[in-house]
Amino acid sequence: MNSNDSHYGSSAQWMELGRLAELGLLSATLVHELKQPLFAIKSLLQVHSPDPSDAKAVDLQRILMEQVLHMEAVLGAAGGLVQRPGDWDQPFAIEQPVRAAYEALAPRARKQGVDYQLCITTVLPIMRGNPVAMQQVLTNLIQNGLDAVSESGEPKVVLSASPEQDSVVISLTDNGVGITGEQQDHIFEPFFTTKPPGCGTGLGLSIARKLVQMAEGRMEVSSGDGQTRICVHYPLQRQAR
Repeated sequence: MNSNDSHYGSSAQWMELGRLAELGLLSATLVHELKQPLFAIKSLLQVHSPDPSDAKAVDLQRILMEQVLHMEAVLGAAGGLVQRPGDWDQPFAIEQPVRAAYEALAPRARKQGVDYQLCITTVLPIMRGNPVAMQQVLTNLIQNGLDAVSESGEPKVVLSASPEQDSVVISLTDNGVGITGEQQDHIFEPFFTTKPPGCGTGLGLSIARKLVQMAEGRMEVSSGDGQTRICVHYPLQRQAR
């Protein structure tokens, strides 16, 4: 590597650090601005209860409140990816964040006309970790899958989860545009995106993988034969610190 290459690499790194710093400031501002309207929505949901005889309205209010509570938890952690140690060692039923992420995107999937499936064939175990972070990861993967099938003739997105010895494997499969081999080499890099300009920040998968790594898990991506699959492997027990 010559001196010019070294200088260029250093400049590029500083530019990326600058973009990350700007993003951090923007995130802090957004968190501050979003907390107040979110509190207002939560208060309105609590005050205006639907008619108990209207099952659909009651169910809708429950789903909305669950999503508001999830957003509150996400905003509470959005000052950065570092959270209190105890937040990453909670016992929780894996099925809860899996179903919550699936249900949160169900309305969008219906609107797009997607064959949207959740496959849980057996009872999922209890694990120790952070359920909010897991739901964030899965929500991001589902959103990407729905984006990928937006132009498919028969769009299909499947979220599945199954236990595997001392871990659980959660996968998101879609029959969308796919990811080339070259793109797969960069898919988890900050600011890299396969979406058209203005349609993505290139941070979703990078942050998702960071959250998975903080849970001592790993992510794998494969694409070919008309489908793309991203698998997340979560260990059931975290290593002692």
